[in-house]
Amino acid sequence: MNNKVTVIHTVGKLFKYSGVTDVILHSSSVIASEGHEVIVLAWDDYDSVDVNLFHDKVTVILLANQGSVFYKLWRYSKTLVKLVKTNRNTVIHNHGLWQESNISSGIVSKIYGVPLVISPHGMLESWSMNHNKYKKILPWFLYQRLLLKYAKYIHACSIIEKNNILKIISNADIWINTLGVCITPLQNKSASKNVLFFSRIHPKKGVMELVKTWKILDSTDWTLSIVGPGEEKYLKSINDYIKQNNMDGNVKVIGALYGEDKQDVFRKSSLFVLPTYSENFGIVVAEAFMERLPVITTNATPWVGLDKRGCGWTIHPTENDLLLTLQEAMKLEVAELNKMGEIGRDWMIDKFSWEVFGKKSLELYQKIILK
Repeated sequence: MNNKVTVIHTVGKLFKYSGVTDVILHSSSVIASEGHEVIVLAWDDYDSVDVNLFHDKVTVILLANQGSVFYKLWRYSKTLVKLVKTNRNTVIHNHGLWQESNISSGIVSKIYGVPLVISPHGMLESWSMNHNKYKKILPWFLYQRLLLKYAKYIHACSIIEKNNILKIISNADIWINTLGVCITPLQNKSASKNVLFFSRIHPKKGVMELVKTWKILDSTDWTLSIVGPGEEKYLKSINDYIKQNNMDGNVKVIGALYGEDKQDVFRKSSLFVLPTYSENFGIVVAEAFMERLPVITTNATPWVGLDKRGCGWTIHPTENDLLLTLQEAMKLEVAELNKMGEIGRDWMIDKFSWEVFGKKSLELYQKIILK
């Protein structure tokens, strides 16, 4: 039997700075390089990733993001039907929740008998489910719960995420596959005393809590860089707090950075912090380790036991824990922090890579098709 598969990744948008985009970008490249057909279907957006970053054998289809919800649902479904009809041994791998792409993927999968895999990307975690929860009640009962129950497999990045999914969909078949990180060459690091937050600037990430904690700290010799895209209203509240408390001398909200600018800000830092309330994986933590930064993050992520590994600190997502840990970390010499970061980098190279993630994904798709 032919073990070649066609994988259709369906997603709302391929944002430049998004862990979801990283998953699709890197796993599709691995699978396409093995000679399989990979198609990515998404809405076009001003902030979409450069499609030239994809493997040249990956087909990326970006639909014009315009019209009513019903028109968009019809257009997305129509395109997906055409792809399903013209390809064999097909698996639909849907990413995220609460979007037209989810509904289309479920409907087309059901009508045409195409296996469906869903990656919630942390959207079934308790914090995410409770955020704007009243807006989610109707979609949950109308379609999202049914789609999750119908899926052949639901992808989890860790045992923690698996257990949280099973609390909601008790009979789901969960497929665990830990995400990867790009293995980057070693570069010279500066000795600057800079603490880096690099992620989406969102209440879930604990950014305001970080800024409030920084106000209490004795941070005379240190700076804090907050880097990432964010919602306008939340960004304004962060910037207003910084100005009102005269913190703009050593706290900088920089905005989104990509490519060399992104690498540069990592290499000009000595410590990474992600005080998040919920993370199904946290690719940026792995990226920080690759750049030899020790990490402070919370036990609301899979990155537990960093203290024992000697490459960082895992804390409770509270301002008090964050304060005490930042005080401890910032007392260390930069050279000592660098040594901790090197331990983290070695760990990433040994255990995490997109190559491994992509090959495990391919094994799942082939298992589904060959059943």
